[in-house]
Amino acid sequence: MRLLTTLVLASAAALPLMPLAHADTFPDRPITLVIPFPPGGPTDAMARTLAAEMKDRLGQPMVG
Repeated sequence: MRLLTTLVLASAAALPLMPLAHADTFPDRPITLVIPFPPGGPTDAMARTLAAEMKDRLGQPMVG
């Protein structure tokens, strides 16, 4: 009987957590990539390559 009571209480405590499993997907809007260096340099070229790969993997546009 004690085990049954414990299981019922544990289930009741876990019930409010159920909506978290169906939360919105991340990211749900375009991602802004901030590069603190001037355009045209090696950092800019690497960031553009990285942004293109991230766009393909995440399925979200990258804004730079």
